[in-house]
Amino acid sequence: MRKKLASLLGAAALMIAGMAPAHAAIVNLDATSDSGLPVSLDPTVHRAGLTTLSLGPGIYTVTPVDTSTPGALFTAALRFSGVTGCSGSSNCGQGYEHSYYFQIGVDTPVKFGEGGGIGPLGGGAYYSTAAGAFTAGVATGFTLLSTTDVQFFWFDDIFSDNSGGISLNVAAVPVPAPILLLGGALAALGLVRRRAT
Repeated sequence: MRKKLASLLGAAALMIAGMAPAHAAIVNLDATSDSGLPVSLDPTVHRAGLTTLSLGPGIYTVTPVDTSTPGALFTAALRFSGVTGCSGSSNCGQGYEHSYYFQIGVDTPVKFGEGGGIGPLGGGAYYSTAAGAFTAGVATGFTLLSTTDVQFFWFDDIFSDNSGGISLNVAAVPVPAPILLLGGALAALGLVRRRAT
């Protein structure tokens, strides 16, 4: 019985460990690449730099990163031919921004960050420098209960004058080993108890 319980505990721990994959990826959203896929929110606006990740169950963080991070290509995006109308470093009529969207499965896309005056979820400030826009970048996260496609993108309607883009680190939050073992133990005890009844 003890061998059986130990085996069940190990299997349950592995099962739970599989629910929190150690997944990390740098996502580069190129502001100059028209993905040619209008979204239901506004069919006149396309997704730029569309990147789709198939992510397993787990808790994920999305963190802005710049070109000092290996694999990151961008610091901020510029959807105009230049920076104009600035009365300060963060009060420009046209300038750099650090905004991005993600869409989990078929849910409505969610926007994070400043700028992005184009599109249904747009609005916000533009910055005189890419570094200034990057400092306004917003980290976020989400939880997945099953393997799901998550799309990351940026909005625009005209791509010919764009430059730069947005780089993000998408990473699973590691589940501490004691929690995995406790979860495995509870799952195994549930199986043993179910067999006993």
